[in-house]
Amino acid sequence: MTRYPFYLFIFVLIFPLQGNAGTSGGIYDMGKFLTKGHPFADSSYKKQYIPLEKSKLIITKPTVKQTVISKPDTGSKIETQALPIDKKITLFPKPKSTRNSVSPVKKGNKIGKNAIREISPIVREKKVSVQQAKVEREYADGNKYLTNNTPQSLTDLRVGLLLHDTGPFSNTKEDGLDVNVEALFKSPAYLEEIGSPKPHIGITINNGSDTNQLYGGLTWNWGFDGGYFVDFSLGAAIHDGETETDRIDKKSLGCSLLFRESIGLGYVVKAPHSLMLHFDHISNAKLCSRNEGLENLGLRYGYSF
Repeated sequence: MTRYPFYLFIFVLIFPLQGNAGTSGGIYDMGKFLTKGHPFADSSYKKQYIPLEKSKLIITKPTVKQTVISKPDTGSKIETQALPIDKKITLFPKPKSTRNSVSPVKKGNKIGKNAIREISPIVREKKVSVQQAKVEREYADGNKYLTNNTPQSLTDLRVGLLLHDTGPFSNTKEDGLDVNVEALFKSPAYLEEIGSPKPHIGITINNGSDTNQLYGGLTWNWGFDGGYFVDFSLGAAIHDGETETDRIDKKSLGCSLLFRESIGLGYVVKAPHSLMLHFDHISNAKLCSRNEGLENLGLRYGYSF
């Protein structure tokens, strides 16, 4: 009998809820909850959630600061630059290749894209730079010109104007000006033991009626820094002056064949041109009865082939 009051209490509590899905007093009303719209259906709520396919996806790479090191002597400030973290940073870049370029040579009359080109023989055989090959080619062309127009053995040509009979090793009796022309030739191999002097031949002609001479011999040459050089020669000369005379305006040279020596101090102005101070002397070294001797002094211009 004690269970009936408990069941009765439960029946009284539940029975009023049937047919009315609401709440009485503070009890939860399920009907109101079911008639209310879904919270995601609110328009203001939609704006906060944009579908992924309609939005733009922006992906940024992380960056790293690169320090550019400047030269100490420039005094420039250290600068920074933002670079992608996956980019290689090279502080000391590898130098570009400096291989000698090929010197192309056009053949035939074709030009443009149809031109036939070949590697310069000098570049191909000697493996030198294009600039050096150009110099050697020009030098070769000059040698070809020399071969076709002048003797191969001719190395120097000199022309000058000299004061006649100037002393100081003899008394001055004759006067006037002398025109001097001299040619030097390649030194033969058998003269290497004595310093490889160059054979020379020359002529000195007086502008008046005084002594003229034709001479030949050997010339030694020494070059120095700055373009300076020294010449010294030994040889013999024949002349048309007096061997013995009592005239006060003529030299008594004693012999028709005399020794001849000369010395010159020169400067290469711009190759192959040079200028030189020249002095020469002729005498018989007292091998004849009279030996007054004769000296000339002046300037000469030289051209080297």
